[in-house]
Formats: sequence, structure tokens, C-alpha cells
Amino acid sequence: MNTIPAKSAQGGFTLIELMVTLAIMAILMTLAMPQYNQFMADQRVRVAISDIQSDLLFARADAVNNQRRIVVKAVNDTNWNAGWSICIAKATDSFDCTGSPEILRVSLALGGQLKSCGSQDSLAKLAFRPDGRIDLSFAGTGTGYIRVSDDMEDVDAANDKIRSIYFGPSGRFNVVQENGGLNGAEPCV
Repeated sequence: MNTIPAKSAQGGFTLIELMVTLAIMAILMTLAMPQYNQFMADQRVRVAISDIQSDLLFARADAVNNQRRIVVKAVNDTNWNAGWSICIAKATDSFDCTGSPEILRVSLALGGQLKSCGSQDSLAKLAFRPDGRIDLSFAGTGTGYIRVSDDMEDVDAANDKIRSIYFGPSGRFNVVQENGGLNGAEPCV
């Protein structure tokens, strides 16, 4: 007996099903993208401030361990955006790496739309003394800070991602998250 095989059903999606699926995916991506952008901006600020903090810890430890003055200075002498260097000071009151007997580290520029600033316009350099205490390059009193911010390229200050390193004369410092202007923190310009 000859049997004719039954016609098998074709698997797959119809064009309508595919279009509905793509439309749902597009809607979900549109809703998730702002959160993703904020997450990425916060991570950029976190990494940048962590790099600065790591280099400050390195400089302080070297100053104490080797009993010498160590300078941490912005490459362009105005802010930390272009990177920074760590050197052995050529004099006991120096904030300069020019003519230094040794450059210990050079860090690359902050990337993208990150901006940095300090508690004073002149806070682009600081030094750790052999006892681990800090000398700031300005004659201010109280604590100083180095701040990194990402303003998300919008006008809404609540979106700003900000982190600051606060330090005082003792040489110790701490990192504070100040997103959206928390604690009165203003983004760097």
C-alpha cells in the first residue's frame, strides 16, 4: 500500500509576529537607555576618582616610607583633566616636578566628558611631607578637595554624577559621592 506522506507544518515566525517582537524590543530599549547612560556616567566618575585616590595613596606611602617630599601635580598646572604626575620634590617646599630627580608616575588624561576641579583655583598640585602630612599649593585653611564630575551634557543638575576626594592637613582623605549636587557639591566646569 502506497501512502502519501502528510504535509509537515513549516516552523518559523510570521512577518506580523516578527514586527510585534521588534516593536516591543524597541520600546524596552527606549525606556532602558537613560538609566544605562546614567549608570555609565557614574562608572566613569567612579573610575576617575579611584585612579586619583590610588595615586594619592601611592604618593603618601612613598613619602612616609622613603622619608622624602612627594609632589602630585596636574600635568597642565590648572586642573586634573589632562592627567597628573607624581615626582620627588627637588626642594623641601617645592610643588614642582620640573627638574625633579625622579618622576615616579604619570597618569593619563581623564576621558570623555569628565571634568575636574579643586577647592581652590590653584589646587592643581599638592605635596606629601615625609611625615605623611599634606601641603596644599594654596594658603587656605580647612580641608581641600579634588572633584570629578560628569554633567551628562544636559541642564538638569539632578543628573550630575559627582565624586570628591576631601583631605585635610593630616594627609588623610576620603571619597564622597555627591551625585546631583548632594552636600552642595557643584559640578566642575
